[in-house]
Amino acid sequence: MATEEDFDFGTHETLVLEVCDEDESELEEPLCNKSHGMYIDIRAMTDAVLPQEYRQPELLSLIKAMANLTVKIDVSYVSRMRPRNWQGKENAIYPAYEKRGERTKTSGSGRIADVYQDDNEDIRCYCSACGNGKSADRESWIIQVFTATHVVYDATEAEHSECLVFYDTQDGGYTSFKLVKKLWANEAGDLSLLAGATCDRGLATQLGIMIRDFNKLWKQIRENYVKDHDANDKERLVVVVSHPHGQPKKVSFSKLKRRVQKQIDKDKGCFYTYEACTCCGSSGAPVYIYGQDWFQDEIVHSGKNSRENYSTTWCP
Repeated sequence: MATEEDFDFGTHETLVLEVCDEDESELEEPLCNKSHGMYIDIRAMTDAVLPQEYRQPELLSLIKAMANLTVKIDVSYVSRMRPRNWQGKENAIYPAYEKRGERTKTSGSGRIADVYQDDNEDIRCYCSACGNGKSADRESWIIQVFTATHVVYDATEAEHSECLVFYDTQDGGYTSFKLVKKLWANEAGDLSLLAGATCDRGLATQLGIMIRDFNKLWKQIRENYVKDHDANDKERLVVVVSHPHGQPKKVSFSKLKRRVQKQIDKDKGCFYTYEACTCCGSSGAPVYIYGQDWFQDEIVHSGKNSRENYSTTWCP
């Protein structure tokens, strides 16, 4: 296994809209020098686009389930607390450092991990019908979201963030909820867990069913992978679902390149490298490595260099 000592962390892939105009993301995409032909529209996702050895009904269902839980995260303020350097490296500036204290719109991706009710937690729905969180008597559900720490850095940024759910097309057929709290974050590993809320019972129920289906599928694939004696001889598939350029979600995939060991305080973790297509707006997107145990290896997209893309770090 490689180590991070000589790893080039390159840059990260949040989308920064200079004039906070949603139409600007459409203008920015043609300027990108990456091949967008490698993206697959989620509506066009069939097993025929997968590598031959991975054309499995349960994997196709998993990818669609993962896409259902993928969100676009819009942040309208950049915290003054963002550090200057990426993990202390002098030649790497932390994303959006130069925008500290500004009301500049940035966008990334994330994945809904849980939805539940808990009246003991001070997390309320912030929609207009709920009086921006002031209507304590209204029923609400807490929604947890994983993303990269550099997408939503701290509690201040979380309070200025919104998640777009089911943003699959340009026709506006999506819903949204406000993020209100940072539950935890690991700056060195670039992984964070955020919380938002909704008063929409139908949305909460729908998300709960989707989470259950997603967990059932990855566990099923994991069990089959463990039983497969030839699994170690196969190149593992990596799947990324993201909102490149802040646009409707897309699927991309490649083979796994490397597993890189990383020391975080007293813990040893690892991150993964791959070549699945990503662009500005893909930071924080869920990354699935075929056969992974999601509870032991929670990762999202972190960044890229001139050779490869890489995930956040998870310490089991």
